Amino acid sequence: MEVFREFLKRFEKEIAGGSILCRDIVQVNWTDPAQVKEYSQGEKFLKCKNLVGKTASLMGELIERAKS
Repeated sequence: MEVFREFLKRFEKEIAGGSILCRDIVQVNWTDPAQVKEYSQGEKFLKCKNLVGKTASLMGELIERAKS
């Protein structure tokens, strides 16, 4: 459980810029079709791609540390 708490804390602070919610991170109202279309065609989509890579690195680090 401690690893999960550390993950959430670090994700929010180091990766996502203060939130753990997708709508806050990319600033998209997912119920608004115009915003969703803009997201899928713009740079916000690339932000998510980058965020996934950083998240995977963080998870790898925490898993390796937990194994030792």
